[in-house]
Amino acid sequence: MSELKKNKTKELIALAAVLLISFAVRLIVPYAHHVASGSDISWCYYIVKGIIVSAASLAVYLLAGRYGIAVFEKYGKIILYAGTAVALASTILEYPLSRIDIPILSRVIAYAYAALPFLHIILLCALAIRLDEAFSGDLNASKTALIAAGTVLAVLLNNVLKIVLLMMLITFLIKQFKSKNEGGKTAVIIVTVLSACLLAYIAYAFCISLKALLIEWDNKSYMAYVARYVWANAKLFGTMDNLKYLGGSTVFFSLLWLIGFLGIIPTAIIVAALMLFAAILLNKRKSTAQENPISILALIYFCVCSAIAVLTNCGVFFGSFMTPMPLIMDSVAGMLCVFTLFGVDIYGEKKN
Repeated sequence: MSELKKNKTKELIALAAVLLISFAVRLIVPYAHHVASGSDISWCYYIVKGIIVSAASLAVYLLAGRYGIAVFEKYGKIILYAGTAVALASTILEYPLSRIDIPILSRVIAYAYAALPFLHIILLCALAIRLDEAFSGDLNASKTALIAAGTVLAVLLNNVLKIVLLMMLITFLIKQFKSKNEGGKTAVIIVTVLSACLLAYIAYAFCISLKALLIEWDNKSYMAYVARYVWANAKLFGTMDNLKYLGGSTVFFSLLWLIGFLGIIPTAIIVAALMLFAAILLNKRKSTAQENPISILALIYFCVCSAIAVLTNCGVFFGSFMTPMPLIMDSVAGMLCVFTLFGVDIYGEKKN
């Protein structure tokens, strides 16, 4: 009982620290942009937005931790099928909806599409919970529908989430081969072929993006060159001398803005602290982590997004693979994705 209380206290401290650090960064980075460009800054907007995002993230975390696993286990298939249908419809209707010229309606539609990554994470959670079912026993209509929905979802995901899905599928395939389960061979073959196709697409998209990066590598107005300049001229502590040279998106290049404004060591401390507290939240239940497929998904998502974001802020970025650094100036949908995974990453905490 004492150990459980101790773990809960550690979890709450980590959660509070992540929210506070993320909130602070959401104020620091816009201020750095204000100092560099001389543009106006609306403190009220950033403070209110930071409070709302933090409150929404906390609410999602608590709801996901309390009901997440139970909901996904009971309604996983319904969520997957209905959510995939919605995602498919949104893709088909994206062009005609973008032509709507009614300001209020256009804004609502824009917000809805900005929230799609959150829907995709929910669908990946539902798929992760049901993957073991697809690999067990003989292939039937239910399992075929599950694999078909997963295939459609794979097509709809952005390239970063495609990598996450591929790594999740590979993890489950390795687990299946290690278990030497005779059942589900047909499903294993189908998923293996689909994984190979997904890998081929990711490799193709990567080559296209790499070619574009190499062409612009020495272009002084391109962020690859700007990132190298910032790293070369950044101070260990404090603002670099020519901060005005720093540019680029404050979302995708948030680490670069922090390095240019605060210095390399303060930025490293911020990132290290967030990684430490995130690791605590991802490892809340050591004894049951292997039983929870969403634990695997959460770890893969956080590692993939962090690795790509670090490369991006070092000037090695690939257009269609760019993603914000988790918890650091992440999008609203990105914050909700992370805290959903943090919350659902508790296996067996269901009401009896």
